[in-house]
Order: sequence, then C-alpha cells, then structure tokens
Amino acid sequence: MVLPHPRLRLRPFGSGGFVKKLKAAGGEFAGDLVPLGSADYSAYLIKAKAYGPKVLINVMGGGDQVNSLKQFAAFGLNKQMAVGGTLFELESLRAVPAEARVGWWTMEWWWNQPDNAHVKKWVSEIRPKIGGKAPSARNWFGYVAVQTFAGLANQEKTVDGFKLAHAMQGYKLPAEVALQPGAPFYREGDHELMASVFAGEAHNAKGDPDNMFTVGAVVPGEKAAGPVSETGCKIAFPS
Repeated sequence: MVLPHPRLRLRPFGSGGFVKKLKAAGGEFAGDLVPLGSADYSAYLIKAKAYGPKVLINVMGGGDQVNSLKQFAAFGLNKQMAVGGTLFELESLRAVPAEARVGWWTMEWWWNQPDNAHVKKWVSEIRPKIGGKAPSARNWFGYVAVQTFAGLANQEKTVDGFKLAHAMQGYKLPAEVALQPGAPFYREGDHELMASVFAGEAHNAKGDPDNMFTVGAVVPGEKAAGPVSETGCKIAFPS
C-alpha cells in the first residue's frame, strides 16, 4: 500500500519511482493521492489497513509526513505493520512523537558519520552556531552551495554566472565540503549533484538527542539519481 504525495518529486525515490518498481516486480498500485495540507488521514489509513499490508510506504514530506505518521501511530498501525518511504528529515524526526519515530527511510545527508574526520570537525564547529543541535541536511545544503560558488569562482577567477555554469559541469566537491563517502560531483546534462543517499532506520534518540537515525547503507549518487535521460531536465547553453 502506498500513500503518495502529489507534486512531490524526489529523484527516483518519489511515489512514481516506487510505483514503477512495484509494477516491475508484478505488484499492483492501489494508493491514494493525498491533498497537500491534509489534517485527517483516517480514511487513507483505514483503507491501507484493510489491505493487510506488511509494509506501508509513505512518500509524503514536511508537515504532511509528520501528521500522517502521528495518526499512523495513534491508530496503532505501528504495531500491525512496518512503515518506510522516501525522505525523513532530522527536522521531521524531532517533530514526531516517540511512537511514530519508526521505519526505514533515506536521508539526503546525515550528521552522524563517526568514521569521517571532516564530518566530525564540521559538526563540532557548526553546532555552537545553531543552538547546540546537530546540523541537518538543510545546514549542509547551504554550506555546499556557498562553498561550490566560492570554489568555482576561485578556480575560474571570475564570478560571471555563464562561465561558472560551464565550469560546474563535472565539478567535484572537496572532501571537506562533501562531508560523506565518495566524491560527489555535478554531472553534465542537468547539473544535479551526485551526492550519496543515506538509507537506514529511524528510532528514538540514542545518546545524543539528535541521534535518531542509524545508517544501514550509503547509496552512491549516480545510482540514486538515475540517468539524465529520465529526469526530464536538459541543459542547453546559448551559442
């Protein structure tokens, strides 16, 4: 059973990607398009329960994801089936009650990478600046955006946007900026950053209050993103 979110596209991990994989495996899609900002998910959850699934796939985001998981737990479905889906952010982990902090998800970036010295250093430096909390993917996004611009500008000795856009193709993030395994880069064709996706399990805090997710696998960006031909995006530079 899948509860997809309309107008939400997250690489191949969005609802369309799940449905595509489901059908390829011989399954049948019987989900619902849930309106943005819904307050009551009872009808959708009751329908999901009627199928008797072993796993409920939830591909919502933000407040919709938080509210649907709150009701998922409130109805006791967390004791009857597993749950998982696309992205689960640190901000959302903080927002859901303990009983709804369950399931298997992916993270765009995760702060607890004990074997990465660059991550440990960056986390220790940024925590005092954001109220002592662990940084989320949003903090990392901002850092990468600024560092990418600075790196390209220094490399090309210009801040001309057209020249920097050209130089961005294939540009690799330094390890101290990437803050993850591998070597993320901006691929030619759509300039999507080939950053890793962190897959794992959500749970209540272990030790650090923000340690609410355990990474089980790190999926390389090239594998997670899929080919440029399937993104619907194409870069064409003026002559």
